[in-house]
Amino acid sequence: MDSHKSTCSKLFLLLVMMQGFAAIATLTLRSPQNASKAVQAGAVDIAAEMMEKHPGSASMLRQACQMLRNLSVRNLENRCVKHLSLQLILHNVSRRSEVKTA
Repeated sequence: MDSHKSTCSKLFLLLVMMQGFAAIATLTLRSPQNASKAVQAGAVDIAAEMMEKHPGSASMLRQACQMLRNLSVRNLENRCVKHLSLQLILHNVSRRSEVKTA
C-alpha cells in the first residue's frame, strides 16, 4: 500500500509541476516583466530540479522547456542560462530522447 501511495504522490507532484510550468509559460509569453519576476521567484531552479529528478517524464519536460523558452526569449537579462547544471540536464535529456527514437 505504501508503494502505491508513494507512486500516486510522485504522479501528483509531476502533474502539479507540469501545470505550474504551463501557467508560468503562459504568464511570461511576451511579458519580460513577468519573466523577470518568475526567475527571481526561483522558476529556473525548480525546473532544473524537476528535470533532473524526472528525466523520463516527457510532458513535464516539455512544459518546463516551454517555460524556460518564454523566460528568456524577450528578456535579455534571462537569456544567459544561469545554471550550468541546467545546461547539462537539457543535454542529457536530449541525448536520452535521441536514444529512444533511434
